[in-house]
Amino acid sequence: MALAPLSALVPNQSQGPLAARPLLSLLLAAVLLPSAALASAPDPRRIGWSELRFEASKLGLSLESRLELRRMTAAEIRQRLIDPGTGEWLPAPSAGGWLLQLETEGLGKHSRLDLMLDSRGGALQRTQLETGRRHKDHRNRVLRFARDGVHVDSRKPTKREVDAPSEEWSNCSDWLLELPPLGADAVLGQATGLFFTLGAADLAEPGDRVTTYVLSKGRVMAVDLVVEARETIEVDLVEVDNGRSRRRNGELETLRVRVGGRGVEPQTRDTDFRFLGMRGDVRVFLDVATRAPVLIIGRVGWLGRAKVRLRTLVLGRH
Repeated sequence: MALAPLSALVPNQSQGPLAARPLLSLLLAAVLLPSAALASAPDPRRIGWSELRFEASKLGLSLESRLELRRMTAAEIRQRLIDPGTGEWLPAPSAGGWLLQLETEGLGKHSRLDLMLDSRGGALQRTQLETGRRHKDHRNRVLRFARDGVHVDSRKPTKREVDAPSEEWSNCSDWLLELPPLGADAVLGQATGLFFTLGAADLAEPGDRVTTYVLSKGRVMAVDLVVEARETIEVDLVEVDNGRSRRRNGELETLRVRVGGRGVEPQTRDTDFRFLGMRGDVRVFLDVATRAPVLIIGRVGWLGRAKVRLRTLVLGRH
């Protein structure tokens, strides 16, 4: 299956307007929020990959994906950021940031996602374009992050507009997604940004733990990344280094990391957390040397337990 340049298993993470939250809920959230500070500052030098290709299949259904990570200058970020108008929108960091680009193809649908991050893994802006066989499968959504909320801009086409550029789609809506109060040092990201956090965070030995926040299904979740064990697993992938390819087939030492989300507000369910379309706790097996996720295991709706395997690893230091 041919893919456009870039992809990863990306869940459909639509957000809708939220009803105003009672003051009591906000006060409870402020009191009960867990500490989200990383054990130490994330260090992108720990990341030894620049591009990853995944495969997943079950019951005759398959998905292919690619994920790419690269640095961005402050000027590049400013050029891409939208301006929703008044508000305390997160600016382009003076030191620049990161761009995660993901593309998924399978089940008759295609998804392209661009996520801009600051140096700590905090989300600045997320753009996702989805297309499919039906006009109802088409959508373009931009999430612009602010200090106290997220501006959502959503566009869908009519049947006659399916083949037109997304900028010309006429079914448009926008709203402000309010957020619960978070600590001054809290990092609010987005689920796909966890690839960056998993690679850059101080996770090396069993018991190491990092807690951060992500926006998932319109809810803020406190996400724990916990190293459960060092585990040797079987892999079969192609490794690319400076354009030279070699096959790696055999045992590989990994860190088995549990990724689990907890709601920070009383009405939020733990199942609201999604990572790669998987609900609840997900196990990610990180290559010790490169921090590339070589195997991801979780539950996907009616399909049950599913596995996502890394098939191509492009090396690259940042």
